[in-house]
Amino acid sequence: MRSKSIEGLPELSVIAVEEQYRRYGIGGKLVHMMEEDLLSMGSNDYCVFTDNEEGLQFYQKKGFETVFRFRFFGITSACFRKTMVKK
Repeated sequence: MRSKSIEGLPELSVIAVEEQYRRYGIGGKLVHMMEEDLLSMGSNDYCVFTDNEEGLQFYQKKGFETVFRFRFFGITSACFRKTMVKK
């Protein structure tokens, strides 16, 4: 199996929503707004790294492709990639 390259892709650094406001779709709306901006600039895909359980679940639920995932000292880290389709 060939490894997947993420070199040169835009990267989503962080989504932060206060705990009391989670599960209201705010994170999804923030991702959607960023995706619209990326598409308008000609980018069709991007990547995101996370090392927390909520982040792992969020990106999987949103349909991101897992590039790699590993566990180190009890912490799971992963890189996800999203390819967008212009509507």
